[in-house]
Amino acid sequence: MDTPPSSPAGDAFARLFPGESIRPVVPADLAAARAYLDSLTKPVGSLGRLEHLAARLWAMAGGARPLAVEPGLMLTVAGDHGIARQAVSPFPQAVTRQMVANFLAGGAAINALCRCNGLELRVVDAGCAGGPFAAHPLLLDRRQGDGTADMSEGPAMSLATCEAALRAGFALARDARERGSRCLGLGEMGIANSTAATALYCALLDLAPDEAAGPGAGAEPAMVARKARLVAQALSVNADAVARGPVESLAALGGFEIAVMCGAMLGAAARGMP
Repeated sequence: MDTPPSSPAGDAFARLFPGESIRPVVPADLAAARAYLDSLTKPVGSLGRLEHLAARLWAMAGGARPLAVEPGLMLTVAGDHGIARQAVSPFPQAVTRQMVANFLAGGAAINALCRCNGLELRVVDAGCAGGPFAAHPLLLDRRQGDGTADMSEGPAMSLATCEAALRAGFALARDARERGSRCLGLGEMGIANSTAATALYCALLDLAPDEAAGPGAGAEPAMVARKARLVAQALSVNADAVARGPVESLAALGGFEIAVMCGAMLGAAARGMP
């Protein structure tokens, strides 16, 4: 993994995913890709960001040819947050469940985007309030609970639950690659999850809540200020857990869907899958 073995992140990865590793992109591979692109019959750099992406993708694949990102899989991961009851979003928590039903019915923007771009879509229930959904061909049940606890009053979830969510996400990416997917897309649905994301950014990047908090799904300034105050409270209440490391921070401040997506990103990276 591209982390010193003695770091908290490296130690957690080795413990959670024994036998797995993440190969960093090799600078020599990037240089070789750029040299090849510059040898083509076109002005150097004329394809802009496409060239940067092509070089990164080639390096991720270790130089394997042909370069391919199809077929691609989009995972839209949903989960509810206990802090939603503190009025940090202009929408009620019930909208999470309503949007999952919309995804499954094919009526959301992500459905249209996947259709237009040839992506397979799966909707992952990581822990929406209201119990399990009825079985559906697009639905993957990876529930870790009936929504998290209120992080402004204590940990959002237990460390064991967070680790289970990370492993579930890792397995989703691993299984997708084994079924032939070459590229993984990730998206989320969860009322109040921008509050959890703000808290994690503050904890991991040492940001101030009033600078990091934003409108999320369209909150007015007074609600954003309330969100910032509650994030500060969550950081204070969970200070001991945050000090112990990144996985503990994710358990204290994150969401079921955030933890599953984190695991999926790690799983994709371990398989060299963008």
